[in-house]
Amino acid sequence: MSDEQKNNEWYSNKDLFEQLNDVRADFHGLRTEMKETRTMIKQYNGLREEVGEVRNKIEKVKGQVNQIEAQAQGRSKTWDAIRVWGGWIVGVLGMAAAYLKLIL
Repeated sequence: MSDEQKNNEWYSNKDLFEQLNDVRADFHGLRTEMKETRTMIKQYNGLREEVGEVRNKIEKVKGQVNQIEAQAQGRSKTWDAIRVWGGWIVGVLGMAAAYLKLIL
């Protein structure tokens, strides 16, 4: 190369080589960061799936708890009705027995 061509060059070969090596190192670093990012995204997606599964399980347990509470409330109302109306039933049966005793 002539001196005139060397003066017209923007960068020397050494500068270009160093810049290419820097770019290569930057790309290597970016690749490493991308791998880490992909790994983190996979972990995040896995956690979201687990959260969805746990949410479904919680809803199922809530349904079971509501069913158990409804059964307990039904039993309670049944026993309350027996307690309230039981006295009346015994009284009516007692009166009927006494009336039958008088008639017979």
